[in-house]
Amino acid sequence: MSLLLDDDKLKLVVNNVAVTADGLKLLGHLLESSRVFTKGIKGDPNIDAYNRGRADFGLEIRELIIRSNIEQYCKILKEANKENE
Repeated sequence: MSLLLDDDKLKLVVNNVAVTADGLKLLGHLLESSRVFTKGIKGDPNIDAYNRGRADFGLEIRELIIRSNIEQYCKILKEANKENE
């Protein structure tokens, strides 16, 4: 049995999460903690590889959100900008 969802089911699941306030907080947290918005090299190849892997996964999450509900992704960005002001 595979737990992988086909594209349509995955979009539906992500959209169902993204339309709730808690879901937006969760997705924002995952994006932020994956360091998808952070660039830079620390100088240690092991740390850099680890951080790049986290960011790559964050990019995959970001792509899922964008494909599922671009408006909700924009809300996540607006919320992140508010907190950074």
